[in-house]
Amino acid sequence: MLTLKETIEKIRPLDNLSMEAARTRWDHIAHPLHSLGLMEDLVVQIAGIGRSQEIHIEKKALVSMCARGAAPPQLPLLTRHHCT
Repeated sequence: MLTLKETIEKIRPLDNLSMEAARTRWDHIAHPLHSLGLMEDLVVQIAGIGRSQEIHIEKKALVSMCARGAAPPQLPLLTRHHCT
């Protein structure tokens, strides 16, 4: 099992080319552009993480956390959500 430090060292920056391709692909699916808001942004970010415009999420999980106020804007999109 990897240590936390080893795991952090394996994290790579988002792949912008995959994100652009995913955004273009998503924009060509029949729906009003950007009508799904945050979900569309998350799909693009997942493409950047996976380094491919093809999104395949085999292991699914949902972690819901909430605190008063909003997270600082410099946090990545996947970790930021305003809770009231």
